[in-house]
Formats: sequence, structure tokens, C-alpha cells
Amino acid sequence: AGGALARRRYGHGARQGDAAAAVVVAAILLGAFAIQGQVAWKQHLDLTRSFRAALGPDLQWVDHHSSGPVAFLGATQNPPQFGVVDFFNRHVTHAYVPAGGLPGRVMMGGQCAWQIAPQTGLITFADGCGMRPGARFFVNDPTAQITLAHTARTADDSRLGHVAELAPGSGPPRVRALLFVPCPRYVVPTTAPVTCRPQLAAQFWNDAAGELVLRFRGGAAPHAVASGTRTWDLPPRVMSTVRLAVPAGPSRLALSLDWTTPDATPELASARITGAGENVDVAYPAG
Repeated sequence: AGGALARRRYGHGARQGDAAAAVVVAAILLGAFAIQGQVAWKQHLDLTRSFRAALGPDLQWVDHHSSGPVAFLGATQNPPQFGVVDFFNRHVTHAYVPAGGLPGRVMMGGQCAWQIAPQTGLITFADGCGMRPGARFFVNDPTAQITLAHTARTADDSRLGHVAELAPGSGPPRVRALLFVPCPRYVVPTTAPVTCRPQLAAQFWNDAAGELVLRFRGGAAPHAVASGTRTWDLPPRVMSTVRLAVPAGPSRLALSLDWTTPDATPELASARITGAGENVDVAYPAG
């Protein structure tokens, strides 16, 4: 009897021990899940807040800076914010992309191909696209900045890009300048490192000869840019000016840079074509 009682007591104790162990394991797992949940939630909040900051305070910025239907004009990439901008802005009614499409996030809805005539800068649309929607365009490309000729009204935002409305009677839309900046205008948080191209490139369709004036805001260390045999030093934390001649008609130019990351390096603050009695900005404000 004593042995049976001992066995029964031992078995009862074992069940109690198993239950206690299960409680401990469950507590550990719950604690681990709680910590993981807090970390994941913080990462989600940080990502959401950063993405929201990239949209600016006015989610209807395009509607508030246009007087009618606006066509999105894409060049190198579908910007991460465009889906949100399209959702909140009723004036964005058309999307024009290169014939090969745009890399980046999948663009929902119908798209129409567009291209630039090499000699004149005139914009042409693929067959079946119909007439251009009014004379208003929205450019929100991360690395390409498109300046149209004969604009009567424009609006710029360092986060959202550029809205341009052509002057009445200006005829078919024509590109005045294409500027390909080395670093994206904005960066959505990601674990991958952000890299920049070691070159600033541009195309122009000028009615007369002029000058491209670039202003760089210096970074934390000295840097330099070059074109052909000419070199310009960019001292840290000061504004530096680079001037390049631009001929009449179609032309191209490139400026080599000695940096490939956006961290504490020079920033393009402005780009402007001067000459022939006019000044034309060809870069969005840098923030």
C-alpha cells in the first residue's frame, strides 16, 4: 500500500510539475511575442510616419494647385507616393508613361505611352490616347525633372514634384528641359542602402543659346564636380555655383560627381537656364 501511495503521490507531483513547466513556457512565449509585437509595431509606426511625411501636410496638393484635369507624366520610375496622390486628388485623370512602362510600384488603372521628339522636344502620344487632358501636367519622378515650354502657371513641392499648366494657345506640349538628378528627391525608408549615380545629366531644347546655372549646397566634407577638362570645388556647408553653356536647339550635357551616396554629400539646391531675356527653373526646390 505504501508503494502504491508513493506511486500515486509521485504521479500527482509529476502532473503538477508538467503543468508548472507548461505555464513557464507559455509565459516565456507570451513575453517573447509581446516584445516582438512591440518591435514590429514600432517599425510599422516609423515606416508609416516616414511615408506620411513624404506626402507633405496637404494630401490634396495637386487638386489645390490645378484648375482642372491633370495628366501624370512619368519618365524613369513610378514614384512610391503616386498611388496615394492619385487616390486623394480627383484632378489626376490620366497617366502617361514611356512605351516600355515604368519600373517601381505597379500602377493601377489605364496608362498611355508618350515620347519626346528628339529634334523639337514636342510631346507625342500613342494612337488611341486621344487629346491631351486640358493643358496640365503633374511630374513626380524620383530622379527626372521635366520642364515644359510656355507654362502660364506652375507649383513646386520638394516632396510631391511639379504641376505645370500651359499658357492658352501655346499649341502642343513641348519639353524645354530634362534634368536627371543623381540622387532621388526623396527616399522611402528601406533596409537597402540608397545609392546615387555619379553623374548629373540633362537634355535641352532651347530657342536660343543660354547658360545652365547649378547651385550646390555643400555637404560635410569637400567634394568636386567636373565637365570635360573643367572642375569645380564644392566646399562643405556653403553654396557653390556651376555655370555651363547651353547652345540653341537640341543639346545634351553631363556633369561628373565624386560621390555616390546622399548622406552628408552636396545637394542640388537649384538649376536654372538663363539667357535670351528669360530665366527658367529646371529643378524642383530641394526642400
